[in-house]
Amino acid sequence: MLVSMAKYFVVGGLGTITHLSLLYATVEYLSFEPLVGSSVVFIWVVIQSYLLNKNWTFENNSKHTSTLPRYLVVSGIGFLSNLLLMYLMINVLELWYMLAQILTVTVIPAMNFLLNKYWTFS
Repeated sequence: MLVSMAKYFVVGGLGTITHLSLLYATVEYLSFEPLVGSSVVFIWVVIQSYLLNKNWTFENNSKHTSTLPRYLVVSGIGFLSNLLLMYLMINVLELWYMLAQILTVTVIPAMNFLLNKYWTFS
């Protein structure tokens, strides 16, 4: 379990770097609202993370028809959690959108790891 957890956090780190970089670019250069930018970028990161987690982290040989729907459910839960936390931190706590996103990505990955390990790729 420790090896898969370490791999998961490497994939998550790559996803976080991708997410933060593309979020910054969509907000600062494409003039997206932060919640819209975060949502659009989230889609890219889900695809990237699914492929890396399936093939490397969990070394799963199941068909995509089995694992992808489950991964999308877990990612959907993560997406809604991300959106809610971002909204609260930006609009209620009035935090800078990048700080809000950094704080958010410290909460969601642990939940997603457990769901993916014991449900998606089990």
